[in-house]
Amino acid sequence: MKRRIHFAVRPCLSVLALAVALGVASPGGARGARETVDGIAWVYETDGGKAVLSACTVPRATEGPVTVPEKLGGVRVAGVGDYAFHDCSRITEITLPPGVESIGEHAFQDCTALVRVGLPDSVGHIGYYAFAGCSSLESVALPRKLRMVGNYVFFGCTALQDVEWPAGLEKIGDSAFSHCVALGKVRLPPRVARLGNFAFFHCSTLREAALSAGVEIVGENAFADCPALEAIELPAGLRKVGAAVFARSGLRRLVLRGGKGAVIPRGAVPEGCEWVDGEGKALEPYGGDAP
Repeated sequence: MKRRIHFAVRPCLSVLALAVALGVASPGGARGARETVDGIAWVYETDGGKAVLSACTVPRATEGPVTVPEKLGGVRVAGVGDYAFHDCSRITEITLPPGVESIGEHAFQDCTALVRVGLPDSVGHIGYYAFAGCSSLESVALPRKLRMVGNYVFFGCTALQDVEWPAGLEKIGDSAFSHCVALGKVRLPPRVARLGNFAFFHCSTLREAALSAGVEIVGENAFADCPALEAIELPAGLRKVGAAVFARSGLRRLVLRGGKGAVIPRGAVPEGCEWVDGEGKALEPYGGDAP
């Protein structure tokens, strides 16, 4: 079992490298142009007529709600760089302007007082660990342009109760919502085809998980350690199910829309769980093989 444990160091001394598409990539330092707006001295770099917030763009002591300017240096703010707000533990709300296209890795990680974040629909990329450890974040509306929730994006958001899913979402990455212990319900939009390993691992109050008909792959341990999850329906088009997918869950009823469908690894479902097809007809667990 592979688990990525990461302890980030606030990288305030290195230079911000811009990503290929927008100019946002690896962790950067508080270098570049500066402009003071609403009392905050923003640090940013420009590339191709776009501005990208640098790492450590605001002081860690910044408190309360923060609104990112639409323009810096006369050009549109198009990206939030890696580590831009990392460990800003006193910020309670973030509002990003229309036109932001990308949020870098670890951008808001460990903003432990952050309750609300306003993400414009222009955002098409959210980097790994972007909101990991935001333990006060209660809800999030994912942007309509977003196609993938990357690995560990909301890992350990222990107050997260509600997620608004965009219709075009296609993939949920590894551990994307792992340890979101307040998340009670998940209803995935129709185009989601893949759930990564540990996607909803240890979501201890998750009681409802509605997978879309388009789901083809469910990774290992995706719903493991979810004791409140008592029933789930797997779609007919499911092709692959990872090991221990429902291990240590509260699953009592498993509905396989496609009959036997994809092979479910032995030991992936708690003992005593009822297996049925889409018509409610009883099925032998694991196709009759002993778990």
